Amino acid sequence: MLSTDFFGVGSSHKWVASITCIAGPLTGATLTHLIGVERGEVVPGGPVHLLGIVLGSWIKLYWKLPALKNAADLHLDHWKRYSLKDLLVANGPVNSSRDLVFHGTLPEHRISRNAELQHMDKLHLLSIATSPKTVHRPYGEGVAVALLILLRGGRLLKWWPALGRNRIVRSAASVVILGYLLFKLKKLDVSKMPTMYGLKWLIRRRARSLPMIFDGFEPRSWEHNDGVVNIQSMLRPWFPKPQEMEKEINNIDSSPPAPSLPATSSTSSLKDAALARCESHISIDGINRDTDDEQQSYGTRRFEKGRWYVYRVDSNHLAGTYWDSNAADLYKSLFTLMSKEYERHGSKPSHSINGEYHQIYRHSSGANIRAPFYS
Repeated sequence: MLSTDFFGVGSSHKWVASITCIAGPLTGATLTHLIGVERGEVVPGGPVHLLGIVLGSWIKLYWKLPALKNAADLHLDHWKRYSLKDLLVANGPVNSSRDLVFHGTLPEHRISRNAELQHMDKLHLLSIATSPKTVHRPYGEGVAVALLILLRGGRLLKWWPALGRNRIVRSAASVVILGYLLFKLKKLDVSKMPTMYGLKWLIRRRARSLPMIFDGFEPRSWEHNDGVVNIQSMLRPWFPKPQEMEKEINNIDSSPPAPSLPATSSTSSLKDAALARCESHISIDGINRDTDDEQQSYGTRRFEKGRWYVYRVDSNHLAGTYWDSNAADLYKSLFTLMSKEYERHGSKPSHSINGEYHQIYRHSSGANIRAPFYS
């Protein structure tokens, strides 16, 4: 919107220096198929339709009784001209509106919109990708809660030691367990717990059963998710047709090589794979905001414009939120890293070793091939 001066303030792509996404559905999410959107239409009686019925009924009600707006104003007065039937029917003018998030995150819709991206080669691009794994399972906390219930419930097993039946001992043990739970509560990281395991499992099963929703769709690649967004979608915006990507890659072949990390996939293999598992982003294993001067002397700008860099975190879709204990450090690292990039914007190219250029990262590795962009 800034690039096209949507707000009428004279903005352009020059107003944007970088784009950073955290668990971003850059190519949509198959969650939309799970909750009742198929082939761009809302499934009657599905979760999306039921949610539309609830919201439609509520906004129609507070239009009749304005005092109810104080409870929950959805700010959807632009739908006021529609009848109750239009608000509630599955594929009426409201539920089929393309500005709804359910339609906007359909992979087949997003992949066509990605072909319209402009000026992406002029920006620093970074995606924070979450993890499909459960990093922390609270076994200790669960055992502590069970013991606390047993001690405070007044029902002790027959084999319970005689000392444990003493009220003073039970009270002291309860205090110790409460202290342990409070200590754990301060370090609680919901984003690393199995809080979204159910959604992960459902999205994984649904992705496996999806038809070819766009050219190059691979269910095995799209089944991995963080409970909301598919990991494959977080890597970069994918484009609509393999032949269009191949055309862009051919253009890259004829252009001078840019400083890069060693590639794990050749350009020819990319042409064969097309959209499928394309190594067109750079994986960064660590973001370090305290790089020393010696390392900086060997490296060029760590982020080249027009290439998607991916940093992976061991969290589910709650990464970067209140429920992520590492959120503050993540944002601090990102802001510091970006500020250093802008300060070093005019630095010289990196040193070459044996005729090859390298970008230096502390505790990092990755692969790099220039991503095709439409501009």
